Order: sequence, then structure tokens, then C-alpha cells
Amino acid sequence: MFRQGDIWIDEDGNFISVNYQSAAEIKMKATLIESEKANLHPSINKFTNPICTLLTKKYRIRIDEMPNGKYRYASWKIESKISDKPDLIIQNGEYVPEGSGGNHHYAFKNGMYSYECGIVILGEDDSTPAYLSVSKGGNEILNEAAIILQP
Repeated sequence: MFRQGDIWIDEDGNFISVNYQSAAEIKMKATLIESEKANLHPSINKFTNPICTLLTKKYRIRIDEMPNGKYRYASWKIESKISDKPDLIIQNGEYVPEGSGGNHHYAFKNGMYSYECGIVILGEDDSTPAYLSVSKGGNEILNEAAIILQP
């Protein structure tokens, strides 16, 4: 670690992360987020940070961080556009870390239904980078592999 965590390298001297943003980068990020908000349906264009968009065989799922520190799930059928009104919006989701390897998921509740959007950082060679799992009353009713689109 260098400069209070601004730069991280591994034992071989390879960069792991650069956590510094210049004023110009901060401004550019804000401009990009505002542009993205303009392309979203008005029902979901208010958020703090875009997290990711997942694409499964059947669904397009968008996860955003909200001002209260919780997460929002919005989903559409795969053929829909993000400018369309989402088919489902769930508020107050949670970020759930899974060990120290970086894997994590976002958990959402909607009545008897539980939605889990998993991000796989460390997995087997043939593992998918993400997944959507939906359960009703504790019984899984859907599990689809997903690809991740960063905001």
C-alpha cells in the first residue's frame, strides 16, 4: 500500500488497485452518471451510484446504490430497453460479502420472493461471472447465469 491506500501492489510489484481520482476524473464521473440518468426511465433515475447491469437469458437487471446506503433492483425482460419502465423494482437491498476473495451478492426481498444477484470474482474456470437466483418461500424457482455490464 502506498500513500494511505491510494495505490496497492502485490508482492511481485503488479498493480492491484489505484484508489485515487483527480478532480477532473471526479467531474467526468459525475457527468457520465448524469448522462446515464437521462437515459433511464424516470421511475429509476434517482440514485447515488450505479453498481452494475446483469444480463441473463431472460432478464436485464440493474443494481444501483441509493442515498440511504441500500441497493435497488430493477428488472426488465431482456428485449426491453432501460428507458422502458421496469417490470419490477425492489428497494432496500443488501450487499453481502462472501469470504475474502471478492465474491459477493446483492439480496432483495419482495413479499415471499427473494432475489439474489451474485458476482463471482473467484470461481472455477468454467464458472459464470454472475447469476440471478429467485426463491419463493425458501424454494429456488429460477437460477440463471449472467454476464456483467459495468455502468
